[in-house]
Amino acid sequence: MTRRTTYRILIGLALTLAALVLAVWVVLRSVWFREWLRDYVTAAVNESINGHLTIDAISGSLFSDVTLHGVALQEAGATVLTVERIDASYDPLEMISGAISINRIHVTRPVVRLVRDARGWNVARIVDRDREVEEPESPLTLTIRSVGIEAGELHVIVDGEPIGELSQVALEAAVDVNAAGTAVDLDGLTFYDERSRTPFELRDAMVRLTDAGTSVDNLHLVAPNLELTGQARLPADSEQPAVDAALRLTDWTAARYAVYLPPDTLPDLPPITGDVAARGRLDALTVQWQLAAAGAQTTGEMLADAVAARPTVAGRVSLVDVDPARFTGQAGLAGRITAEATVDLIVDPADLQQSSGTVRLTAGPARVGGYGVDRLTADASLADGRLVVDGDMAAYGARTRSKVEVASVFDPDARVIAAAGRIDGLDVAALPEATGRPELQTDVTGTYTARLAGDSWTATFAADESTVGTATIAGGATIAARGRGRSLEAEIGADVRDVSGALFGVDADETTVAGRIDAAVSIPDLEAPDLLDTVNGRAHVALAESVLYGQRVASATVDATVADGVVDVAALELQAPTLTLKGTGPVAIGPSATTESALALEVDVPDLAELPEAMTQVSGLRGSARIEATVTGTASRPAISGVVQLSEPGYGETADALTIAGDFAAEVPEWNVDALTARLALDGTLLTVAGQEIQQLHLEGAYADRRVEMTARVDQEGRSLEIDGGLAMLPEYREMQLRRLAIAGPGEPWRLEPDADGITTIRYGTAAVDIEPFALVRGSERIGVGGTVGLDEENQSRLAVALENLNVGDLLTLAMGGSVVSGTASGSVELAGALANPVVEASLKVTDGAVADVPFGSATASVTMADRVASVNARIEELHGAALDVVGTVPVSTESDAPLDVRITSDTISLGLLASVTTHLSDIDGTAAVDVHAQGTLAEPRLSGSVRLANAAFTVVPTGVRYRDIALEARFDGDEVVLDRASITDNAGHVLTMAGGGTLLGEADARTVAIDVRAAEFRVLDNELGDVALTIDARVDGRLASPGIAGRITVDRGRLEVDELLLMLASNGGSATPAGANGPRVEPVPADAVPPAASAAVEVAPEIAEVPDVVAAAPELTTAAAPAEGVIDLVLVMPGNVVLRGQNIRTAAGGLGLGDMNMTVGGTIALRRGSDGPLRLVGAVEVVRGFYEFQGRRFDISEGSEIRFSGGDEINPTLAVVGTREVSGVTAQVEVTGTARRPRLALSSRPPLDEGDILSLIIFNQPVSQLGESQQVALLDRAGDIALGALATSLADQLGRAFDVDLFEIRAPSSTGAGDVSVGTQVNERLFVGFRQEFGSAGASVLSIEYRLTEFLRLLTSVSHGGAGTTRERESTGADLVFRIRY
Repeated sequence: MTRRTTYRILIGLALTLAALVLAVWVVLRSVWFREWLRDYVTAAVNESINGHLTIDAISGSLFSDVTLHGVALQEAGATVLTVERIDASYDPLEMISGAISINRIHVTRPVVRLVRDARGWNVARIVDRDREVEEPESPLTLTIRSVGIEAGELHVIVDGEPIGELSQVALEAAVDVNAAGTAVDLDGLTFYDERSRTPFELRDAMVRLTDAGTSVDNLHLVAPNLELTGQARLPADSEQPAVDAALRLTDWTAARYAVYLPPDTLPDLPPITGDVAARGRLDALTVQWQLAAAGAQTTGEMLADAVAARPTVAGRVSLVDVDPARFTGQAGLAGRITAEATVDLIVDPADLQQSSGTVRLTAGPARVGGYGVDRLTADASLADGRLVVDGDMAAYGARTRSKVEVASVFDPDARVIAAAGRIDGLDVAALPEATGRPELQTDVTGTYTARLAGDSWTATFAADESTVGTATIAGGATIAARGRGRSLEAEIGADVRDVSGALFGVDADETTVAGRIDAAVSIPDLEAPDLLDTVNGRAHVALAESVLYGQRVASATVDATVADGVVDVAALELQAPTLTLKGTGPVAIGPSATTESALALEVDVPDLAELPEAMTQVSGLRGSARIEATVTGTASRPAISGVVQLSEPGYGETADALTIAGDFAAEVPEWNVDALTARLALDGTLLTVAGQEIQQLHLEGAYADRRVEMTARVDQEGRSLEIDGGLAMLPEYREMQLRRLAIAGPGEPWRLEPDADGITTIRYGTAAVDIEPFALVRGSERIGVGGTVGLDEENQSRLAVALENLNVGDLLTLAMGGSVVSGTASGSVELAGALANPVVEASLKVTDGAVADVPFGSATASVTMADRVASVNARIEELHGAALDVVGTVPVSTESDAPLDVRITSDTISLGLLASVTTHLSDIDGTAAVDVHAQGTLAEPRLSGSVRLANAAFTVVPTGVRYRDIALEARFDGDEVVLDRASITDNAGHVLTMAGGGTLLGEADARTVAIDVRAAEFRVLDNELGDVALTIDARVDGRLASPGIAGRITVDRGRLEVDELLLMLASNGGSATPAGANGPRVEPVPADAVPPAASAAVEVAPEIAEVPDVVAAAPELTTAAAPAEGVIDLVLVMPGNVVLRGQNIRTAAGGLGLGDMNMTVGGTIALRRGSDGPLRLVGAVEVVRGFYEFQGRRFDISEGSEIRFSGGDEINPTLAVVGTREVSGVTAQVEVTGTARRPRLALSSRPPLDEGDILSLIIFNQPVSQLGESQQVALLDRAGDIALGALATSLADQLGRAFDVDLFEIRAPSSTGAGDVSVGTQVNERLFVGFRQEFGSAGASVLSIEYRLTEFLRLLTSVSHGGAGTTRERESTGADLVFRIRY
């Protein structure tokens, strides 16, 4: 072949090849081929899957690159995958060798939807698992140098709910597949988790899949606050997988991942910082951690076999300062926990009963939710399905040790829990307040057991001696309880003492209980609708000596049983010094009980005054009471009824009665207080209330529907009151309705004026009182009231009172029991404005009036008050034209600085008009001229003007003396009062004059007085009680609070009728002056200072030194000198002319006779005190002559017997008193010397006799030689007993102070008696009462009474009554006169 031919062939081949290439290129770029290729590829793929693949278009050169557009994959019509485009580039020459080599595959906007439903995952269903896949003749070799994904998305949907959504998926990787395996080198993978809003970045990872297994190396995953590094091996053979990973957290929060958990599953955890590492094979995996969050720390290490048939875990974990509230989201669990635990467990998932292991826990201190422990250790072991826990805990000062065993712990049906332990020193008060514990200190110690098996349980507690508050529980107290399902049985037995009332919510000082309780109860079904119908039980409570509400209880017993809804009280008894309570009978407590209540109660109170105030809530009660009541009805309609009887009841000085009796009843349907109904009826006889004597009282009341209906009648001498009405207790206010009101007195009764409905309504609440207009009428007389009284600033008052034609005499008699005023009155009162500052307009006019038969023409008054200042204009006018006017303004409060300006004027007003002011003066005559002007303020008034009395006269009712020619001229100048003239003449013509004045207003320290008082033989007593006249020359000068007093008072004549004085004392109830009135205090009378007839012993004090005679004669004063301030220099002279006499002296008409007496006494006493020293008495009182006769025995008081005062700091006069008695020609003398505090007694006689004979004559009217043997022995014993009484003095003083009595004396036992106790008290300023009780079979009761007749004269009486043990009752009486001078 020629070269030319060869060239032609080559050229032809080249042209042919070029033509073929051109043809192929033309075909490959043709639309037809690309559509054919698309269809071919999709058909081939669809033939091998259970899905449908579509490709919108194929582009690219197909030689070196290709692009697929709009790729979509569907399964069962649902889209699984969509891709916007897939770009691939390759080198066709590299594929000639048979290996697939791709330079790059880039996927744009892939969207994958993974869906799982009841048929499983959609991607799993796409693969045709039944198609046979031919094995390739040679292994696949594939190299993809670069794989990229851009803007990818992944959606995961499970059962219709989206559970995961990734966006912004981007990938850069390389893939190499060869005979050795597959290697994927991830250079970067990022995506954004839409649900948790978290970006993730896988920075590096090498994944290899080989026949030996799978491995992951160089794993480096980063997320916010999280970094994971490590590697993992998953062998294909039997070798265990292994990991070596480290997780680092930096302020990592779990909240962003909570969306993948059920709601409220993950609490709001605080940021966590720390490291977690896992290393080793899964059959020996070591996990270590060290984490910190919110100030807490946890560290630990665990070794686990996670792939064994019976996985194991062993290791330790510690917690430091963990606050459970921060990690649970529950604020109630706030606290701190520090604990450490060691664990060694084997878990058998196939049979948990075969699991075993141990756990040891040590904690403390720990506090959770307000609770805490100081120390806790627990050891738990698990084996063969049995869990045993031994624990020891110290908390709140107590310690408990316990052991708990749980059998069949993993089988709830067969599980049995048993516990036993001991608790020491439990103090309830130390427990946290969250327990609701009382403020009660306890010290409880004992042992307990408990057992729970299915629905059955038992529990016991046996106490050692323990305390609860002040109460002590004796050792041996037990509590036992058991139950099954909803049943309960319990028993308790305990001895207790010192149980404080604080446990019952009452004052701990008023209630203290001691005793024993034994009780048992059985309840078949705790959830039974009628629970009380099913309760069975018994109870026995026995109280030893206790105190209930301040009341000492000697004993109390309750015995009761309960069954079929009825409590049967077999015995209820309470014995106390001041009351007794008894009860017996059934009480229905169950709704279905067939037996109704019939509990009978009896209460007896012999003396209400002895009841403690804690029980009565009031003080001052007296009298006796008896209550008989019966509790009746059913459990749903309980009721009580009964009667009450009060004998001689009283309340302080306010009220008393002869009897009060009544009956009552009440019913409470369904225990609903709003449905309570009650009634009460009371009758009282001879009552005295606030000084008003009431002959009869009848009261009836009923309560129902929050309304009280009441009728009452009160009968007094000369008047009565009847009321019929009701009171509605509404939520916002109270409404009182009067249907009838009648007040009977002199003349016709007052009654309610009839109106349209016959009912008068008064409505009152917190803001106002509304009074429906009503009137009381009596003939033409009328008192009308109506309007509103506002009780706060927002509610204004508008009240009107109208008075028409009132008979003043009858009205005052009705109100006060009597009146010396008469006339006809009309007037009105109007109240307006706020109650705190009201406006008042008032007027009153009385015509045809008279006071004690002194007539007056008219009396008028008008008052206007505004801004708390009253304007007054009053006038009283006599028939002859004389008048008294009061005009001006007066502030209504002493705290007001508003000016005072009142003028009182009268020319010659009759003094008889003052008869209504006092009952102590009668027959008042004379006139008064008044011109007084009061200015300044109410707190500091200033007066000007004068007062003159002319021809005045009156009789002093208590003394019987008529005084006349009374003249008074007084001037007022600012704070000063000047007496220009003041004189008074008695009925014998003797005159008493006073001159001087003082500053009686202004500041207390600036008030002074300077008055001279002079009188000669001025009569101060002239009636059946006696006749006394005094000569007075004295001056009072200085500050009004402590003036100086100097002068001389002489008793010119004096006679006191002792018998009449005693009768007056008896008729006045034993009190001549109200208790507490100012005046000299009567000294307590010793028990031995009784008359001879009542005295059972003679006492002799030890020898003492004689007191010198320091007063020879009293100073003679003719004119009182002005004393210094606070100094007293006053002389009382009795020149032997005061006569004390009485015949057939008795305590009351027809009462006990005390004999006759007649004595004349005299003396001189000087009362002296410096400006700041004690009062000193200097002088003596002596008997001039006199005797005392009783039951035929006469005692003469020797002339010269005296009591002498020496002027010492203590008022302790010396005694020199001699009493004589003539017996059988012998004059026996008893001489008392020494001092009042330490007296001395001596016996003498004329002719001289031995003291034994003298004592025998005084006691037996015979000398010793004439006595019988028994009388001689008694006389010798009496002589030995004379000095023995002083031995008990110290003890008596202490008891007297403890009992707060004025006299408490103990007389020692002796051969003549078993001793005695004397008690005395000062009743009021004049009366002292003493009582002496002699002990032994012949003991007697002696009552002594001392009454101060005057400043210096006392009457002492006594009554003696023999004891029941004597053969013959001993009765005796006696009386003495005691002379004392006190200031």
